[in-house]
Amino acid sequence: MAALFDVALPFFALIFCGYAALARKLVGPTAVQGLNAFVFHFALPALLFAKVGTTPVAELFDWRFFAAFYGVAFSLWIATSALARWRFGLPLAEAAVAGAGGIWTNSGYMGVPLLMTALGPDAALPAVLALTFDNLITAPILIMFLEARTGHGGDRLATLRTVGRNLLKNPLVLAVFAGFAWTLTGLDLPTPIGNFAGLLGAAAAPCALFALGASLVGAPIASARAEILTLGTIKLVVHPAIMAVTVLWLLPLRPELAVATIVTASLPTGASVFVLAERYGIYATRASSLVLATHAFSVVTVTAVLIWAAG
Repeated sequence: MAALFDVALPFFALIFCGYAALARKLVGPTAVQGLNAFVFHFALPALLFAKVGTTPVAELFDWRFFAAFYGVAFSLWIATSALARWRFGLPLAEAAVAGAGGIWTNSGYMGVPLLMTALGPDAALPAVLALTFDNLITAPILIMFLEARTGHGGDRLATLRTVGRNLLKNPLVLAVFAGFAWTLTGLDLPTPIGNFAGLLGAAAAPCALFALGASLVGAPIASARAEILTLGTIKLVVHPAIMAVTVLWLLPLRPELAVATIVTASLPTGASVFVLAERYGIYATRASSLVLATHAFSVVTVTAVLIWAAG
């Protein structure tokens, strides 16, 4: 129960503060936009650069982690998409978005701060890698389905160029790549750079969680409650359960990495699923509802996982 009082309650209380501040109009939407911009362009990139830049190369490219994490993720994505088509009669692109909602975790704004707070600064690696490779792999695959649905799927090369340009503009991905490049040199971070990144990165966790809470204000609840309940259960219960079986028994990782990987899989649906759905006008309302519902219920499910991890 120590995990509940020492980590989970303060963590989710900070998210609630952001929600309450905007809902009660203690801060305005403009202030929240500014805070989001600070987190996205400054604080979180600094944190990611420092984390990756000081992590040994062998840990960054652990093939067992990638095989376990993305083997589970893509298998579950396919299964959830098939279930969405069979059970709810969704077209292929809508089913692909629904399936992505069952495996795409909120690794940036929630995963990195949570792992560092609950398990220590060295535990954030799975969330960092998930953040990077979801943008490099998961997002382009989903975009292909959405492009095909809107009738632009014929020009695959143009789509890939668009995805590539967006990645090159993403400060979170660029920060991770810069960290990769630095750690390949085998050198320690210079003290001024390390101190600057540490000072700026320290603001990432509280600001990201506050901004996350504010972003949930006004998110609609769709009428398809059975659909949202099914997808939310897959994300919050099935995903971490299958991940636990995989990293503890089928493809065992070292204990601390296995626990951090399971916690990462237990996180609610990342807002990027809604962002892509909204951009293409496909499954957007239900994707927004799924993001809101999984974050609300993760207060219970993620806390349960943290209590297990503490034991």
